Amino acid sequence: MNVLVIGGSRFVGKEIIRQSMEIGHSLTVFNRGLTASKSNAAVILGFLFVLLTVLTPTTRASASVPSIRISSMSLTFVGNDGKVIKELPLVAELRNVPVKNLPVKKPDEWFSDSPGNLRVRTERTASTNSRGTFAIFLRMDYIVYKHYGDLAPVGGEAVLLNVSGQEIWRKNLADLRGIRLRVGDDGTVLVSRLTSITVVGVSGNELYSFPSANRPDLGELSIKGASPNHKFVALESVKTSHLIFVDILNKNNWDMEKGYCTVHEISDQGIAKVRCQKKKLEFFEADIKARQLAIWNIRPRR
Repeated sequence: MNVLVIGGSRFVGKEIIRQSMEIGHSLTVFNRGLTASKSNAAVILGFLFVLLTVLTPTTRASASVPSIRISSMSLTFVGNDGKVIKELPLVAELRNVPVKNLPVKKPDEWFSDSPGNLRVRTERTASTNSRGTFAIFLRMDYIVYKHYGDLAPVGGEAVLLNVSGQEIWRKNLADLRGIRLRVGDDGTVLVSRLTSITVVGVSGNELYSFPSANRPDLGELSIKGASPNHKFVALESVKTSHLIFVDILNKNNWDMEKGYCTVHEISDQGIAKVRCQKKKLEFFEADIKARQLAIWNIRPRR
């Protein structure tokens, strides 16, 4: 029997592996690779949440056009004839890297399999836009801490690919803390960090960055929504609870001081559907360009 074991590196998992192999089962172990395995079972490195969230392939509905598919193991580009154009692996891996190539202050605190080398784990994730015409491929490198299996990011890169698997934009990422990437229907990339967002065009040019240096009052930001082509982005200041609409093309922003809001959708024409809850529940239609609010009429449920 073919058996997949999730984890398998501690007391119960080790015993399951031992007994299963003794009676002749074929085993594959899926874990983070932080604990050395003494069995002969095949090992797949990765996180459980990655396996669960990308196990179902995603693709465009029509089979007559090129498509981008994401499975648990790979990012696949399929042509009009159904043949695979390009395939990129998403499986995590461990390798040794010379210390001189890593920004490490205290090498003795990190896993080292050989003198002068540290153990580095590389993780790869991918996501597509709603039309399946562009994909973001993100590679993240971490060094592994000796104690408790903690990780520290040391760099990576993001690559934007079109439906044929061609590279359009690539960026090295020295700081991965809090980074999120989202690709628009037109191939623009929304790069969000803890305190800023940047929209990058398909040619790699920076279209707009927010906030500017004169907005230190906002603190940490969270993305509440964006239009399909990233012409408008909605942010919330964690510090002030203000909802902030950013007009990317005109490079300006509008603070909507309602607080505790949910953005249901934003069109590329600048119309946003907003629900706010402070003292009472309120529904608004926000015209971002005109900076105007109108009541959003919601039909009552029957």
